[in-house]
Amino acid sequence: MVDFPPPHPRVSHLAAELTPCVNDLIVQPQVRRFHIGRTSDLRRRARRSSCDGIVSLHGEDDHALIAGLEEALLTRFGDHPKRAAQTATGANQDTEVESRFVYLAVWYRRS
Repeated sequence: MVDFPPPHPRVSHLAAELTPCVNDLIVQPQVRRFHIGRTSDLRRRARRSSCDGIVSLHGEDDHALIAGLEEALLTRFGDHPKRAAQTATGANQDTEVESRFVYLAVWYRRS
């Protein structure tokens, strides 16, 4: 049996605060798809994913909190129809063991 560490005490509070903000952004008609992830370098992440926009949802040096927050948001939005497949975002290109940011990347509809 694997023992998992207990969830970070601030994860549920932060996820509850961020959920309405993320939802307000992704339901916009001009948003074609989105991706939630974590990274240590937002600029590099944006270049690798070729997204139209990227925003830090939360940032700090507590890597356990960042990983837990990403997981909580992915659980909440994981089955959303606009969620981009991981391979489509280039997310498989870096392994972010010591991530400092949870981010939201978006791709807009082209006119």
